[in-house]
Amino acid sequence: MRRAGASGPAVLRADSGFYNHKVTDACRKADVAFSITAKMSTGMHNAILEIPEENWEEIPYFIEGGADVAETTYRPFGQRREVRLIVRRVRPTPGSQLALVAIYDYHAFVLRHEALLVRVGGRSPPPVCRSRPVKLRAA
Repeated sequence: MRRAGASGPAVLRADSGFYNHKVTDACRKADVAFSITAKMSTGMHNAILEIPEENWEEIPYFIEGGADVAETTYRPFGQRREVRLIVRRVRPTPGSQLALVAIYDYHAFVLRHEALLVRVGGRSPPPVCRSRPVKLRAA
């Protein structure tokens, strides 16, 4: 990309197929920000379950009160460096099979601290972040 003449900030937005340490390491080495959908692991699920209930903020969803968003930090792939973990939790649709076994379904993505910032609700990003925060909007 840079060899082709591109300049300015670069951002990789990727789905969970690219959620691995080779991709995040390459982004850091090339000074590229990233936002990658995360594959759920036991460690990540445990980190999500540790988010205090008061940190979850309701977001617009097709079912009233059906979705919330929160953030925490996480160390993927056993690395020492933390990333921001933004999580959306969704209540299963009434009558669905998932409603029989789960209170929430979780969708998470990781952000590179130094580059991309999302303001979840009225709370500011963690203090290790240095860029201008932006408001998270529901899709």
